[in-house]
Amino acid sequence: MEEQFSADFIESLENSSDAYDTEVMVTTWEGKYNWKLAYENLRDANHPRFVHTKTLAKSVKFNPTVNITQAHESLSELMNISSESLKNEMQNFSYGGPDAPIPDLKHFGWHDLVERWGSQDVYYNWLAYPNLHIASANGGYSFTLEHHIPISPERTDLEIYWFTSRKKQSYAFSSQTLLAQMHGSKIIVGEDIEIMEQVQATLHPGAPIPTQGAYESINRLVERWYTTLMDTQHSI
Repeated sequence: MEEQFSADFIESLENSSDAYDTEVMVTTWEGKYNWKLAYENLRDANHPRFVHTKTLAKSVKFNPTVNITQAHESLSELMNISSESLKNEMQNFSYGGPDAPIPDLKHFGWHDLVERWGSQDVYYNWLAYPNLHIASANGGYSFTLEHHIPISPERTDLEIYWFTSRKKQSYAFSSQTLLAQMHGSKIIVGEDIEIMEQVQATLHPGAPIPTQGAYESINRLVERWYTTLMDTQHSI
């Protein structure tokens, strides 16, 4: 854990996970796409504007930014390919916390029945490389955990967990609260799955190399690291 994730990232996960309630709703969806497409999609901060136009983008304002230093670095080769260097490099691929503002956060009655984590009206986002995504789309009242499990080169199982923050008291409709959010995420995540399946379906050896914007430098750094790892011998 300490080799793969930075101390700040581990602390952020630990702090937020202390707020999780023990009632959990779980389901698994099958996707006809490669698991690598999932982390590329999640780290593309511009995709909600186009993929989730009718859903997430209406309530959350994601603003892609360009890290100039990181963008320049992503265009060069990885010079130090020792095992220690590669482990340190991997820590840059996982990050989390407040990600985007929610200008008009809707309030529901069950919000008063749980201990909200934090106090910001923001979309919280944790991306743990390579295949774990945790988010709170309502400012810390509830959380979703997405585990992208590679089954084959063309199939990924997506395990979805939903839970609120800790209850102040038990309430009879808690399972319905989780079910409603599960249905909501089915719509939003379904939009991602549809796009990734379309990309997967058109891949072939002669396919053109995609053009990535400067804001996607983190994806280029992941590709650089992953290619180096696959092309060389290491103990990782």
